[in-house]
Amino acid sequence: MKWRMTLFALLVVLALAGMVSAHIWYYDGRDQVGYEAVEVQGDEAALEGLSVEVRYAYDQRLLWATRFDAADPVGAETDFSYHLLEQPMEYSYWNESWVHVTCPLPVHGAEVSIQAGAEPDEASLIERMAWDIAQDLTPGETVTQAVRVADYCRILPVELDFYAVNRNLICTDQVEQALQDALSIPVPEDLEISLTVSLATGNTMSASTMEVTFLGYTGVVLDDAMYLTIQPVNDLDLDLSGLPLGYGVYRLPIEAGEGNIGRVLPQITNFYPLDSTAVERVELRESPIPGQLLVITREDGKLFLTVVDTDTGQALRRLPLPGDTAADQLTDGKALLLATQEKTGALYLTALDLRDGSYDPWMTEVWPLEQGQTVFNWSRAQVLAFDGQRLALAYNGGYAGPSFYLTVFDSTGQIYSAQYLCDAAAVSDYPSLNVETPLALAWH
Repeated sequence: MKWRMTLFALLVVLALAGMVSAHIWYYDGRDQVGYEAVEVQGDEAALEGLSVEVRYAYDQRLLWATRFDAADPVGAETDFSYHLLEQPMEYSYWNESWVHVTCPLPVHGAEVSIQAGAEPDEASLIERMAWDIAQDLTPGETVTQAVRVADYCRILPVELDFYAVNRNLICTDQVEQALQDALSIPVPEDLEISLTVSLATGNTMSASTMEVTFLGYTGVVLDDAMYLTIQPVNDLDLDLSGLPLGYGVYRLPIEAGEGNIGRVLPQITNFYPLDSTAVERVELRESPIPGQLLVITREDGKLFLTVVDTDTGQALRRLPLPGDTAADQLTDGKALLLATQEKTGALYLTALDLRDGSYDPWMTEVWPLEQGQTVFNWSRAQVLAFDGQRLALAYNGGYAGPSFYLTVFDSTGQIYSAQYLCDAAAVSDYPSLNVETPLALAWH
C-alpha cells in the first residue's frame, strides 16, 4: 500500500513539473527570459557599468531572476526555480511606515441604525444628531438636514492610527488621551455636516452622511519615536493658535521591547515648532540617514525641505524645492530623489547627494506630465542607483509584468532613456511580484 502511495505522489510531482515545463516552452519556446530596449533616447555610453536584475514569479511557484548589462539586454541570463507549494510573498503591501490622525466625526459615508425604543449612544455624535432630527419625523419620512457640529461637541475629537514596517507597536488609551489633550482644536462655530435620516414604520431610525474630511495629517514611525502633525483641509478655518503645546511636529517616544515589539509612550512633545500662520502644508518623510527627519513645508506658495536632527530637534539644513506639492521620494542611500509637482501637473525631479550627509543639490529635471504620471506611483516598482556621476532610475510605470522603463541622469539632467520590453510579458497571465523590489540596479 505504501509503495502505491509513494508511486502516486511521484507521478503527481512529475505531472506538475511537466505542466510547468510545457507552459514555459509553449509560451517562450526556451528556458530564458529575453529583453529588448525600444524607444531609445540618448547615448548608450551612459549605461557603461550599469547592471540590471529583475525578479518575478508565476503563480507563486515558478520563480526567476534575470540579470543583464543595461547596454546589452539581449545577453540576459535567467535562473529558474520551481516549487510544489506556493512561496510566501516577500512583497509588502505597505513598505513605508505611516501615521494617521483622523477626526472620528460622522465621516466617510457613516451609517447608523437605532431600533425602536432604544436610546442613542451618547458617545456617538451621529446617533445623537440623528436622534434629534428623527423626533420631528413621521414613520416613512426621510429628510436631509444640515447639522451644526458645535451644538454637539466643542473640541474636535482625534484618533491615532499607524503602521510600522516589521514592528508591532502597542498603543494604549493613555496615548490617545495625551494626543487629544495636545490637539485640543475648537470646533468652528459655522462647521456643519449634512445628515440624511429615515424613520421607518415601527420607529426604527437610520441615518447616513456624505464623506467629509476635517483634518489633514502626515507622520512617520522611526526607531525611537513616532512623528506627526495635522493641518486644515478643504479651506476649513481651524484655530491652531491655542494648542496647549503650540503648533508643530509632535513626537511620541517609543520604548523598545523584546524582538520587534515596542510601546508608544504617552509623553507627547512639540518636537519641531511651526508657524501655523505661515505654513500652508506639511509633509513628514523618513530620512535615508538615520537620526534625521525630513520636513517638507509649503510657505507662501513655495516648497522647502528641512532636515531635522531627531536627537536635538534642530534644523541641520533647509533647501528650496521647485513646484508647490511634494509627490514622492526614492533613495539608494547615496542619493535622494524627490518628486514635486506644480498645479499644472508638471513634475520636477530633484536629486540630492547624500554621500557626505550634507544633502547637496545635484540635479533638477522637469518631466512632461504624461511621463510624470507613470513614474512615482507607489504601487509600482521603483529603484535607483547613484555613482556620483550618474543617477539611474528604473520603474515599472504602466507595465503590469516584468517590462520596465530606465532613465539615466547626469548633473545636467536626462542623458538616456529607454523602455525594456520583456518577452515573458506576452504570457496572457502576467507574472506577479514576489519580492519587495523586483527591480535592482548597480553600477560596477
